[in-house]
Amino acid sequence: MTDDEASPIFEELLKLLSERRDADQPIERDDYLRAIETEIALGKPVTVNIKVPDDRKATDPVAGARTSSSSGKAEFVGSEEYSGREKLRILLDVLSLATLAPSSMAIRLTSAVVSLSKKDTWQSFEFGNDQSSSPVRSINSRYMADALRPTVELEKLLEELRAELAKTEI
Repeated sequence: MTDDEASPIFEELLKLLSERRDADQPIERDDYLRAIETEIALGKPVTVNIKVPDDRKATDPVAGARTSSSSGKAEFVGSEEYSGREKLRILLDVLSLATLAPSSMAIRLTSAVVSLSKKDTWQSFEFGNDQSSSPVRSINSRYMADALRPTVELEKLLEELRAELAKTEI
Protein backbone atom coordinates (compact mmCIF):
# COMPACT_ATOMS: atom_id res chain seq x y z
CA MET A 1 0.00 0.00 0.00
CA THR A 2 1.40 3.37 -1.00
CA ASP A 3 1.04 6.68 0.81
CA ASP A 4 -1.44 7.78 -1.86
CA GLU A 5 -3.60 4.73 -1.14
CA ALA A 6 -3.23 4.93 2.66
CA SER A 7 -4.11 8.62 3.03
CA PRO A 8 -7.76 8.38 1.86
CA ILE A 9 -8.30 5.27 4.02
CA PHE A 10 -6.88 7.12 7.03
CA GLU A 11 -9.00 10.21 6.34
CA GLU A 12 -12.21 8.19 5.93
CA LEU A 13 -11.60 6.14 9.10
CA LEU A 14 -10.79 9.29 11.05
CA LYS A 15 -13.97 10.97 9.75
CA LEU A 16 -16.15 7.98 10.71
CA LEU A 17 -14.56 7.67 14.14
CA SER A 18 -14.89 11.43 14.74
CA GLU A 19 -18.60 11.33 13.90
CA ARG A 20 -19.12 8.46 16.29
CA ARG A 21 -17.05 10.15 19.00
CA ASP A 22 -19.07 13.35 18.67
CA ALA A 23 -22.32 11.36 18.98
CA ASP A 24 -21.10 9.36 22.01
CA GLN A 25 -19.45 12.35 23.74
CA PRO A 26 -16.81 10.33 25.62
CA ILE A 27 -15.16 11.40 28.83
CA GLU A 28 -11.89 13.13 27.93
CA ARG A 29 -9.74 10.34 29.39
CA ASP A 30 -11.55 7.82 27.15
CA ASP A 31 -11.15 9.90 24.00
CA TYR A 32 -8.45 7.85 22.25
CA LEU A 33 -9.16 9.64 18.99
CA ARG A 34 -7.94 12.93 20.46
CA ALA A 35 -4.67 11.19 21.39
CA ILE A 36 -4.27 10.04 17.77
CA GLU A 37 -4.96 13.51 16.39
CA THR A 38 -2.50 15.08 18.83
CA GLU A 39 0.23 12.54 18.09
CA ILE A 40 -0.11 13.07 14.35
CA ALA A 41 -0.28 16.86 14.66
CA LEU A 42 3.02 16.88 16.58
CA GLY A 43 4.72 14.98 13.75
CA LYS A 44 7.52 12.50 14.04
CA PRO A 45 10.72 13.61 15.73
CA VAL A 46 13.75 13.99 13.48
CA THR A 47 17.30 15.00 14.32
CA VAL A 48 18.53 18.15 12.64
CA ASN A 49 22.29 18.75 12.50
CA ILE A 50 23.38 22.35 12.17
CA LYS A 51 26.85 23.79 11.62
CA VAL A 52 27.47 26.69 13.94
CA PRO A 53 30.21 29.17 12.88
CA ASP A 54 32.53 30.32 15.62
CA ASP A 55 34.78 33.35 15.09
CA ARG A 56 37.25 34.10 17.86
CA LYS A 57 39.23 37.27 18.22
CA ALA A 58 42.50 37.09 20.08
CA THR A 59 45.01 39.76 20.88
CA ASP A 60 48.66 38.77 20.68
CA PRO A 61 51.24 41.31 21.96
CA VAL A 62 53.61 40.46 19.11
CA ALA A 63 51.24 39.73 16.22
CA GLY A 64 48.48 42.10 17.24
CA ALA A 65 44.78 41.30 16.87
CA ARG A 66 43.84 38.25 14.88
CA THR A 67 40.68 36.32 14.17
CA SER A 68 40.38 32.56 13.92
CA SER A 69 37.40 30.83 12.41
CA SER A 70 36.06 27.40 13.19
CA SER A 71 32.72 25.71 13.18
CA GLY A 72 30.96 23.40 15.56
CA LYS A 73 27.99 21.10 15.24
CA ALA A 74 24.72 21.28 17.08
CA GLU A 75 21.93 18.70 17.14
CA PHE A 76 18.32 19.69 17.53
CA VAL A 77 15.11 17.70 17.47
CA GLY A 78 12.62 18.90 14.92
CA SER A 79 9.43 17.40 13.59
CA GLU A 80 8.39 16.11 10.23
CA GLU A 81 4.90 15.33 9.00
CA TYR A 82 3.92 11.67 9.09
CA SER A 83 3.36 9.98 5.74
CA GLY A 84 -0.06 8.58 4.86
CA ARG A 85 1.08 5.05 5.71
CA GLU A 86 2.50 6.14 9.06
CA LYS A 87 -0.73 7.94 9.96
CA LEU A 88 -2.75 4.85 9.11
CA ARG A 89 -0.40 2.63 11.15
CA ILE A 90 -0.78 4.93 14.20
CA LEU A 91 -4.57 4.84 13.83
CA LEU A 92 -4.63 1.03 13.55
CA ASP A 93 -2.36 0.58 16.57
CA VAL A 94 -4.42 2.87 18.79
CA LEU A 95 -7.69 1.34 17.59
CA SER A 96 -6.32 -2.06 18.58
CA LEU A 97 -5.39 -0.83 22.03
CA ALA A 98 -8.67 0.99 22.58
CA THR A 99 -11.05 -1.64 21.27
CA LEU A 100 -9.39 -5.05 21.34
CA ALA A 101 -7.33 -4.88 24.53
CA PRO A 102 -10.28 -4.35 26.93
CA SER A 103 -12.12 -7.48 25.76
CA SER A 104 -8.89 -9.48 25.82
CA MET A 105 -8.20 -8.31 29.38
CA ALA A 106 -11.77 -9.20 30.42
CA ILE A 107 -11.40 -12.72 29.03
CA ARG A 108 -8.10 -13.18 30.88
CA LEU A 109 -9.59 -11.85 34.13
CA THR A 110 -12.57 -14.18 33.83
CA SER A 111 -10.30 -17.14 33.09
CA ALA A 112 -8.15 -16.33 36.13
CA VAL A 113 -11.19 -16.03 38.43
CA VAL A 114 -12.71 -19.26 37.13
CA SER A 115 -9.44 -21.16 37.51
CA LEU A 116 -9.01 -19.90 41.10
CA SER A 117 -12.63 -20.52 42.11
CA LYS A 118 -14.13 -23.73 43.34
CA LYS A 119 -15.58 -25.81 40.53
CA ASP A 120 -18.83 -24.41 39.12
CA THR A 121 -19.18 -21.65 41.74
CA TRP A 122 -18.35 -18.63 39.58
CA GLN A 123 -21.36 -17.20 37.78
CA SER A 124 -20.80 -13.49 37.25
CA PHE A 125 -19.03 -10.29 38.23
CA GLU A 126 -21.30 -7.70 39.75
CA PHE A 127 -20.30 -4.05 39.59
CA GLY A 128 -21.90 -1.37 41.68
CA ASN A 129 -21.29 2.11 42.95
CA ASP A 130 -21.81 4.02 46.16
CA GLN A 131 -25.18 5.37 44.94
CA SER A 132 -26.98 2.05 44.67
CA SER A 133 -27.26 -1.09 46.77
CA SER A 134 -27.97 -3.29 43.75
CA PRO A 135 -25.41 -4.04 41.03
CA VAL A 136 -25.16 -1.52 38.21
CA ARG A 137 -23.84 -4.13 35.81
CA SER A 138 -23.49 -7.86 35.95
CA ILE A 139 -21.04 -9.61 33.62
CA ASN A 140 -21.11 -13.34 33.03
CA SER A 141 -19.52 -15.73 30.53
CA ARG A 142 -22.32 -15.33 28.00
CA TYR A 143 -22.09 -11.53 28.13
CA MET A 144 -18.33 -11.81 27.58
CA ALA A 145 -18.77 -14.07 24.56
CA ASP A 146 -21.37 -11.72 23.05
CA ALA A 147 -19.11 -8.71 23.63
CA LEU A 148 -16.11 -10.49 22.15
CA ARG A 149 -17.80 -11.42 18.86
CA PRO A 150 -17.66 -7.92 17.24
CA THR A 151 -14.08 -7.41 18.35
CA VAL A 152 -13.03 -10.58 16.54
CA GLU A 153 -14.32 -9.14 13.27
CA LEU A 154 -12.61 -5.82 13.96
CA GLU A 155 -9.36 -7.60 14.77
CA LYS A 156 -9.49 -9.44 11.42
CA LEU A 157 -10.08 -6.19 9.55
CA LEU A 158 -7.23 -4.41 11.35
CA GLU A 159 -4.89 -7.31 10.61
CA GLU A 160 -5.82 -7.19 6.90
CA LEU A 161 -5.00 -3.48 6.80
CA ARG A 162 -1.70 -4.08 8.63
CA ALA A 163 -0.81 -6.83 6.16
CA GLU A 164 -1.44 -4.46 3.23
CA LEU A 165 0.74 -1.81 4.86
CA ALA A 166 3.52 -4.35 5.42
CA LYS A 167 3.55 -5.50 1.77
CA THR A 168 5.16 -2.33 0.51
CA GLU A 169 7.47 -1.51 3.42
CA ILE A 170 10.97 -0.50 2.49
